[in-house]
Amino acid sequence: MNGESNSVPRRYYPIKQVSEILGVDESTVRRWTQSGKLKCFRTLGGHRRFPAAYILEFLETFRYDVESAAGDRIPRIHASQIPATDFLLLKEDYHTLCEVYFAAALRANTENMTNLLIECSSKAEIPLAIINDEIIAKAINKIKNLGRQRKLDHDQQHGAINAILESFIRSRDVLCASAHQ
Repeated sequence: MNGESNSVPRRYYPIKQVSEILGVDESTVRRWTQSGKLKCFRTLGGHRRFPAAYILEFLETFRYDVESAAGDRIPRIHASQIPATDFLLLKEDYHTLCEVYFAAALRANTENMTNLLIECSSKAEIPLAIINDEIIAKAINKIKNLGRQRKLDHDQQHGAINAILESFIRSRDVLCASAHQ
């Protein structure tokens, strides 16, 4: 997929996250899997897990209303209706996530940057090492390269790097606090 590297593991979403992504109740997701509309696999403990590819396939297949055997209607779900960050996480598009993070760093928008890092870690359960390698470090390198090319002055570089550091510290504090609760 776009933005994947060999070191990036595939993500498998539990039913709760799939229901949040699709904006439906968990029982609806269960019905869709039982009827074969939404593929999943079962863990040894019997829990449903959904690879991103299966969710994306569902989105592409059922972008129009479809009647199920039970008569319930699948709502019009399309990728454009999923919040942008959720869609990027679903596609495991780390390149674009990095671009979003980088753009926010240039504007020193630490709130958006912090929220993005928290969503990557808590919502998509991306390990911090991958967040660091695929998003933060690459954003820092882009800022350094723009500085070398004289497309950013010293103050702009300094502001963007400080925004990255602040967002990292804020997200770490939030994630550590939620882990201790």
